[in-house]
Amino acid sequence: MTRHGLIVRLREARGTDAGAVAILIAILAPVLMLFCAFAVDVARWYVEAERVQKAADAAANAGVIYMPQDFAQAQATALAVSATNGYPNAGPVVVTVVTGPRATQLQVTVSSTIPNSFAAIVGLSTTTVSRTAISDYAGPVPMGSPCNLFGNEPLKAGELSAGSTTNCTLGSTPNFWANIAGPQTSKQNGDQYATQGCTSAGDSYCLGSGQTDNCDHFGSTNCQNTKVSAKPVYYFRLRVAAGAGSVDVQVYDPAFINVGDHCEKNLPTTSSSDSSWPGTNTPNPYVTDAKARYAFGDATTSPSSSGQFCTGDNQFGFSGNLPVTTYALLAPTDSGDPSKSTPISTCTPKQFRGLDVDLSKYLDATTPEGRSADGIYAQQNFRQWVSLSCPVTAPATGVTDYYVEIRTNLKPGTISNDQMANPNDDNGVTGSGHNRFSMRAVSTGSRDGVSLAAFERMPIYANLKAGTTNFYLARVPSSGAGHILKVIFFDTGDSTQAGTITITAPPDNAGTTAITCKDMGFQPTTTPSSTNLPACQLTNVQANNGYQGKAKEVDVQIPPDYRCSDAVTSGCWFKVAYAYPSGTSGASVADTTTWSASLDGDPVRLVR
Repeated sequence: MTRHGLIVRLREARGTDAGAVAILIAILAPVLMLFCAFAVDVARWYVEAERVQKAADAAANAGVIYMPQDFAQAQATALAVSATNGYPNAGPVVVTVVTGPRATQLQVTVSSTIPNSFAAIVGLSTTTVSRTAISDYAGPVPMGSPCNLFGNEPLKAGELSAGSTTNCTLGSTPNFWANIAGPQTSKQNGDQYATQGCTSAGDSYCLGSGQTDNCDHFGSTNCQNTKVSAKPVYYFRLRVAAGAGSVDVQVYDPAFINVGDHCEKNLPTTSSSDSSWPGTNTPNPYVTDAKARYAFGDATTSPSSSGQFCTGDNQFGFSGNLPVTTYALLAPTDSGDPSKSTPISTCTPKQFRGLDVDLSKYLDATTPEGRSADGIYAQQNFRQWVSLSCPVTAPATGVTDYYVEIRTNLKPGTISNDQMANPNDDNGVTGSGHNRFSMRAVSTGSRDGVSLAAFERMPIYANLKAGTTNFYLARVPSSGAGHILKVIFFDTGDSTQAGTITITAPPDNAGTTAITCKDMGFQPTTTPSSTNLPACQLTNVQANNGYQGKAKEVDVQIPPDYRCSDAVTSGCWFKVAYAYPSGTSGASVADTTTWSASLDGDPVRLVR
């Protein structure tokens, strides 16, 4: 073969291969284009799925805080947040909001239909991307009451209770009063938060003895290696449901008027020689039952009385000045945190000055003292229900949460809403002693639709001769499953005999796993302890056994299968029983104490 012939043949071969490649490319081009199309569109689907999931997560987390009481508001909030994140429930986007597997859960599904750029070539003009999020809400812990009463509700003869017949299962006498101390009171007397002073370095969160050594109040990095934020204000949650009508918050005995723990001071006895009115019922125009209402003492005094009307305001502490107590009703807040709320703008906070006088004269309208400004003030406020003059109206659907703020760290005088929005102390504020009171929310509609509970911290005064008394401790919804309920009992055991404190699970708990407790010891401590607490019971509770001025922590282990009646106001409540020996001569308790409760971890959590 000549060189020329070889070249010709090579050229012919290349021409033949080129035709084959052209044919191959013509066959594979649509397939390659389809792969490219799917690659572009699939990438876009993944991006859209990520955006849709984030929108669903945000919507579920935002709306779940209204569950289970107000699904309508939960749904509206979830839809609004989804829209804010670019996915309104309209056009190519469908947002579905339903109750989750549990009553405290909210399920949000966001479906977005998007056009395809290349997949339309093969008939896939659009693709729908859907993602679902389920959020659960444990929420802040309400304490002390499932109904529209907090504390005792003294009633005169023939008077009917304003409490809910369904939810006030302990009736109008749950055997405790609310309590708040003046700022210059030692915390060792039972109020953990409103006080400034400490008696001993051995007290929880104290540096030593002295008026301003309270780390709870001021905060300190050198306070037994623990820093505690200042919390001198107490909040109570007022929950109002549709159908409750107009709701008026009233405070019983709102002013500090000194009578002693057992109402043994400043009141005339039946044998008193300085007044004749204990035998009558007409000392002033504000009462018709003076003999019973203004009775001297309680069941522990001599002479004794039933103590039905006796709250036991008592003056003592670092200052001779009397505490001034201020009350305000705060507006709803989406945060669920009353410290971020502000007073209702159309209402004025109410302030009550303290009084320490001979009430046998000042409660009698026929005496010069009874006709004085202090006399009229005492007659209008002492052992009377006083309205905060700030009625609220129930929502058309669902529930609305308001808050009652109570404090003693403001000076007497004009009180503004701006002052009430700031929990810090007034400079140089004074006043010491304990002001005891109770509250009720009186409604024109359904009483069952109103509840009034302490918000995570509950200061109370229990005044009992002996025996066992049950209190509502804390409400833990089904979303608390798997959490730990941390309970702090501060300064318990001011009794003449050793007692017991027993925590009991909600009777409506449908879970099969037993609820257990651990004694975490007195707090704060640099050597943590954790011991099993049989039957969730603290024993040998008394001042000389370490409880004086100390914070005892009990951790309640909520099992994963815990379930309770979330939709029922009286459901999901843990209780605590105080027991003191009734057979021991002289056994009694006059105990001011502060209880705190919280669920560990983030109250809002995605479960899917």
